[in-house]
Amino acid sequence: MDIRNKAYDATDPQAQLHKNLLSVGAELASATTVELDRAIERALERVGHLLGADRSYVFRLTPDLQYLDNTFEWCALGVTEEKHFNRFVPASHFPWLMTRLPKDRVITIPDTRAMPKAAAFEQREFQRQKIQSLVMIPLRTERLLGFLGFDLVKRAHHWTPSELEDLVALADILADALQRIEATETLGEAQRRLFKIASQLPGIIYQYRLFPDGRSVMPFISDRVDTLFGIPPASLRDDAMPLINRLHPEDRERVLESIRISGLQEQSWAEEFRAFDRDDQLIWMEGKAEPELLTDGSILWHGYLNNIQRRKQAEEALQEHVEHTDTILDHIVDAIVTVDRNGVICRTNASAERIFGFGKGELVGQNVSVLMPDHIGKNHDGFIQNYLRTGETWVIGNKRELVGRHKDGGEFPIELEVSPITRNDQVMFVAMVRDITERKAHEREIEELAFYDPLTQLPNRRLLQDRLDRVSAASRRTRNHSALIFIDLDNFKTLNDSAGHSVGDDYLKSVARALQSCVRRGDTVARLGGDEFVILLANLSRTLDAAVLAVKRVGQKIRQSLQQPFIYATGSHVGSSSLGVTLFVGNGVSTDELFQQADIAMYEAKAAGKNTLMFFDPAMQRMLADKLALERDIKKASEAGSFQLHLQPQLDVQGRVSGAEALIRWPHPERGMVPPGLFIPVAEETGQIVEIGRWVLEKACQQLAAWARHPLTQGLTLAVNISPVQFARHDFVASVEQALSESGAQAKHLELELTEGMLVADMDLVIEKMQALKRMGVRFSLDDFGTGYSSLAYLKKLPLTQLKIDQSFVRDILTDPNDSAIARTIVALANSMGMDVIAEGVETEGHLQALERLGCYRYQGYLFSPPLPAAEFMVFLEQHAP
Repeated sequence: MDIRNKAYDATDPQAQLHKNLLSVGAELASATTVELDRAIERALERVGHLLGADRSYVFRLTPDLQYLDNTFEWCALGVTEEKHFNRFVPASHFPWLMTRLPKDRVITIPDTRAMPKAAAFEQREFQRQKIQSLVMIPLRTERLLGFLGFDLVKRAHHWTPSELEDLVALADILADALQRIEATETLGEAQRRLFKIASQLPGIIYQYRLFPDGRSVMPFISDRVDTLFGIPPASLRDDAMPLINRLHPEDRERVLESIRISGLQEQSWAEEFRAFDRDDQLIWMEGKAEPELLTDGSILWHGYLNNIQRRKQAEEALQEHVEHTDTILDHIVDAIVTVDRNGVICRTNASAERIFGFGKGELVGQNVSVLMPDHIGKNHDGFIQNYLRTGETWVIGNKRELVGRHKDGGEFPIELEVSPITRNDQVMFVAMVRDITERKAHEREIEELAFYDPLTQLPNRRLLQDRLDRVSAASRRTRNHSALIFIDLDNFKTLNDSAGHSVGDDYLKSVARALQSCVRRGDTVARLGGDEFVILLANLSRTLDAAVLAVKRVGQKIRQSLQQPFIYATGSHVGSSSLGVTLFVGNGVSTDELFQQADIAMYEAKAAGKNTLMFFDPAMQRMLADKLALERDIKKASEAGSFQLHLQPQLDVQGRVSGAEALIRWPHPERGMVPPGLFIPVAEETGQIVEIGRWVLEKACQQLAAWARHPLTQGLTLAVNISPVQFARHDFVASVEQALSESGAQAKHLELELTEGMLVADMDLVIEKMQALKRMGVRFSLDDFGTGYSSLAYLKKLPLTQLKIDQSFVRDILTDPNDSAIARTIVALANSMGMDVIAEGVETEGHLQALERLGCYRYQGYLFSPPLPAAEFMVFLEQHAP
């Protein structure tokens, strides 16, 4: 609980503590980075006084979790400081504490003499410091930063829940403060490292910022600018003109204009230009930079300046001799590099410089090994010398693929072919180099598309199938058990629908990482699609018991890992998983059967309540076969029109029939009368419920049209249960309108019963459909109210006409006070919102009397009548006519 949410009482010591904690929290939150250290020390002193503690402190934990550092400490008068003893102490010295910190919110030790045996190291240390009792609160943000602690040396103390609650809130504020300190330290170290690296580079690294009013500054520039131009870096931070004025007057406007265009178009800037060095000697410079548009409208370039005077001189000296050849070579896409017998580069074309990242002329004079990684380049001279001695080598004259090295050190794939030539009686070598990065990327992309899931980068079904074939074959040879685990993420759809698909994708990626951390290096974690993952555990054990135990250990790790909170921008999600396992050991079962067995076991795990692990058993196979047979029978019954529509009367408190509920019945030629609770869930799972629901709706509308022609029934309503699958279809509203139109039934007598489950997925779409049907005159009843989502938020928005008290509340209304209270609440809620209320499952006179006392005056149940065929319903109606 946030300490700011508590009321303040000036006479209450706890309230005084709370008020002071508010002040401490405000001070820490508003402190600048420079002030934080002192603010934390003041906070420790104030809170320590208020709690009556003898010592308060903050231990920081290094990012690698290896050392504890007593960074801040306050001690009461007469209490010995311990801070100097506890600087960068190995965390391994406190094994019990390091086990508790990551998982506990608060660690209280009322009496250090009564600590558990596992805390022997910590107990000796606390008793050395004469600590009688203490409390420690972990400091966490994205990771564990350390802990806040309070010691009592002179007396013992039992911490109240309210004190602990306030200290937890203080710890959260301190954790934020420590994170700010850590970020500042990291930034400072990064800046120092950057300056050190920049000072060693031959060129000048810089940032150039151009403001909308034309003013320019250089927020950062390396010390090399002073060496080359005699301009101290600090003098350019407020005005870049001293360096701009060093540009040759004939090049200055061109360079400034190109910079301006680079900023307008947000494109890379690159120019060669002349400038005067610190001795006023004219030199050629090369500049490259990338622009970044800032929020105030200014543009910041990050760039590099290089002295290319030597290269320019070489270009001018050779220009007259090589111009024609260079023109031809520069139009060749592949790199051409000419090397002498010592491996020194004599000549390159433009493509070579582009491919390897060097400027024009920079490669000439360097050993060709500069274009290769060290492990290849160190042998290259030997290859050349071997060819010169023997005329034979696998390098010369053979096209092959290997790795090249970019100027910046980056490596990339190349295709290389080297040919010997003779010039002036000297053997030289011409290398044709092609950058095949794009080709290799396409090959990798093709492989990834074929064998890997694009979201998680895990193997897909195709690659898993291949590995399963191999493991199965190996299992037959070694007789070692292996296992296939199907994993389904419980309630993933809820997260995906409520938080959005991007959050859902991030969660699937985190699941993939978690699963990989739970298995051995040689095991396979794959994603089949959606929220289904598969793990292949190979070569477990020859004995079944050992293999089962190994799988259970992995399953436990998986379930624990996936129960860790997943934090995203607007909330958090604690997931769980259902695991299905099949073991195999060369028993002749095909890989398709193994997939099916693991899948069956996984569905059994979900049916068993989710978040559990189930091993495949042949009985599951039989259950699946029964389910498939039922699916086929449902389809046949639907096609043959074998279903029947029965009507269960709905009566008011005077015993008059006010309407009925339409209920489907299925007389099976072999199974007998199949209960709806058996075949309706299967129909919903397979999607057959859509066709069945349409049939029920059409029959119900035909019944209403028939009732309209009879004085005894023309005022009755008929309720029809709507499946969530049926309601979710885009054409549902049109199907209702069509059923009413074709039958001639009046919409005001049709009542659609919705369940709470369909109201959570997409509330806006639900409301839109209900409003469209309401405009036709259709009524709505909310079935099973109170058993699911039960949010008043949606009740206000939905055009409901009736709430239905679920039979689960009616059944025990006489014996369970909770059920009675829920029923009373539903009645009161319906009355206050102007809705009717009806109770289902009324089976005894006691039920009826209890509901009447609660104010519910409409009923449905076996006390009055079971569901009846239409003809028998008419007989019942005549018997209950007024």
